[in-house]
Amino acid sequence: MIKFDIEKINRENFRKILKGFSYPATKSDIELFMNDIQLTFGVLFLYSNVTYYIENDEKFEVIKSITNAEKVCLDEADYVFLSEFTDTEFTKCKIGNILNPEKSTTVIMMGANSTINVKLNGPGIENEKFVDLPLTEKFVENFRKINGNFPLGLDFIIYDNKNSFFVLTRTTKLEV
Repeated sequence: MIKFDIEKINRENFRKILKGFSYPATKSDIELFMNDIQLTFGVLFLYSNVTYYIENDEKFEVIKSITNAEKVCLDEADYVFLSEFTDTEFTKCKIGNILNPEKSTTVIMMGANSTINVKLNGPGIENEKFVDLPLTEKFVENFRKINGNFPLGLDFIIYDNKNSFFVLTRTTKLEV
């Protein structure tokens, strides 16, 4: 039987997530929970007072029993887990409202198969930087539309199949 300390894994991963939100588009590795990156993010973010959406709920049974989080439809979820890259699906997610911008969604999804060079600026980015990210031009276009009216918008955690991720916050400005 393999032993693991879920609290230790969560503490270390949470620090990496906070750093990701502080320094957008900075790649970081994550320690996996039960050898699954979506389960890792699920056990990290979900608890009884939040909602989530995932296409295939089978593997999340263990997360539901640990966290007691409620599964809802895509447009109502606090956290959306997408196992494949999409450049449009997230446009259906809630972006908050002017009185409650925190009532928005964090989208956690797989990156695209190919990369594009993106210019980034905003909080956590000194001046501007150019980075190759696993996104598409359509994603960047939709990201800019969704996050064009700060403080409303979506935050993204985008991961790959090598157990690494990066964060794009609603305050990050993207250009292709």
